[in-house]
Amino acid sequence: MPYKYVSKRSSRQYVNYEKETVQAALHDINNGRKTIQGASIDYKIPITTLKNKKYGLHKKSYGGQKRLSSECEEMIASTVNALADWKIPMTAMEIRILVKDYLDALKLPTEIFKENMPGKDWVKGFTKRHGLTKRMADNVSLSRATITPDIVNTYFEHLEEELRGIPPSNIFNYDETNVTDDPGATEVIVSRGRRRVERIVEHSKDSTSIMFCGNADGDYLPPMLVYKCQSGNVYEAWVEGGPEGAQYASTKSGWFDMNCFKKWFFDIFLPAASKLDGPVALIGDNLSSHFSKEVIDATLLHNIKFITMPPLSTHLCQPLDVAVFSTLKRNWRKILNDWRKNSRRRGAIPKPQIPTMIRQLCSHLTPSHLESGFRASGIYPLNRQQVLKQLSGSKDATAPGDVGKDVFNESVMGMLREQAEASSRQKVPRRGKVVTHGKRIVSLVGDCSLLESANGDNYCSDTTCNGQFDSDGSDNWIQCDKCNKWYHYQCSGLDYAEEDYDILELETLDFNCTACL
Repeated sequence: MPYKYVSKRSSRQYVNYEKETVQAALHDINNGRKTIQGASIDYKIPITTLKNKKYGLHKKSYGGQKRLSSECEEMIASTVNALADWKIPMTAMEIRILVKDYLDALKLPTEIFKENMPGKDWVKGFTKRHGLTKRMADNVSLSRATITPDIVNTYFEHLEEELRGIPPSNIFNYDETNVTDDPGATEVIVSRGRRRVERIVEHSKDSTSIMFCGNADGDYLPPMLVYKCQSGNVYEAWVEGGPEGAQYASTKSGWFDMNCFKKWFFDIFLPAASKLDGPVALIGDNLSSHFSKEVIDATLLHNIKFITMPPLSTHLCQPLDVAVFSTLKRNWRKILNDWRKNSRRRGAIPKPQIPTMIRQLCSHLTPSHLESGFRASGIYPLNRQQVLKQLSGSKDATAPGDVGKDVFNESVMGMLREQAEASSRQKVPRRGKVVTHGKRIVSLVGDCSLLESANGDNYCSDTTCNGQFDSDGSDNWIQCDKCNKWYHYQCSGLDYAEEDYDILELETLDFNCTACL
């Protein structure tokens, strides 16, 4: 029969009172103002407790006595907080292993911990004593974790200049997300002993992209949907019953390309922005598919400041990403499950059903979530500390002096070495587009200024091509790692699947042109 852990119950209950209350009661007793019995009644503290405090009896803390010193526990708590700031939070088991390694290294066997391994109850007490708590950790890629305070400060310095005098109703954030017909994992109840539980759910890999946009006052613009369709057509049945004012398009990949973004900008955003008084700020990510000469010219003509965020920072700086999309995805899974129960249909969601479901999804959008996103990302009210506090390490997390401090640090380093070695092998991402994040985009130099190049050469370097940079954004570009020359991806000689062409992540690819091989 497998071992089942049972939490130990406390043998007695302790009265919860403040230290200041005890001191006040003792002060009245020592000054003769109250008897011990009277102070016990007035301050609601047991008589035996006041006697013990007055006469210096039973000085140990209540409950089981701590195996580790207060200094050692403070050192562990500081380490836990510091590692969390460094994006390496510790689990309860890792904390227990850390303490065991520390005690083993000091050769300090203890009867309290079996084989020097603290139990689950010790972890609970430890977290309570030091103001720690359990939280679900969000997974962040290594490239996203490399956002530095200097990058954030520079971004907000430009942002402060660009947003000066612009009311919240004129500050917009746009971002695209996608919804699929996969309802995700669900908790179910089964008999004990089952190692694997499966649930039959018909779904496909089809997804629909949606562009959302809203301002710092919590007002949303109509969304735009992009279907995955090889022909690039949009049929009447695919738009019926959708959100009021919504726009529709389709691409081979199902993702937004430059033409889709232009349609969204001119058909949804620009009409709304034109009704506002004064300058308008449009804040979004720095994808090259969002920039075209037509869009930039229109922003200049209509006094719209097109502002981009630093690369790989949307999880911190994008209001929609920070506070809206997580709730949106939860509501979508509920809508999807309800639809499957009612329709009894198997397989992918028919496209004619999607507009109605998206309309239902949009009904769950609340102004408070959008306002919270702008506040949490530090855009409105403008407050860079909202982002910086998620990056900075614990500067005050210096552990008190202890004879075992060096041993403890070595125990910590042993746990980090494997992660450090793995991260050091990661490829360093390239710098990205030549734009100043936080400042408005005011012009396009030729047709390629927003690509990852500043070499001034507007032509593909392949001698058999002699083609210019494509102005409609339908071509992808890749740079040689040695000579830094630019090539059409089709001219690079690298293989790719045609259906994946529009979503290639070229920054992650190694490429040497034929001249450098």
